[in-house]
Amino acid sequence: MLPAVLEGGFYGLLIAAFFALCGFIGWNLVEPKQSPDHLCAQTNQLGSSAWVACVDRKAQERAQ
Repeated sequence: MLPAVLEGGFYGLLIAAFFALCGFIGWNLVEPKQSPDHLCAQTNQLGSSAWVACVDRKAQERAQ
């Protein structure tokens, strides 16, 4: 059996890990998905035919 001080710290870490896991799962459920045009703009293809092709490709990936 662990001393009382160590037991309290262990349970505190266990509770903190549980809340961290819940927060991580919750954030991934409510986080808005990025639009295809935003994802393609991040690749510095804005204003080019490559950007249009990227948006079309991302839209097709979402449709599947």
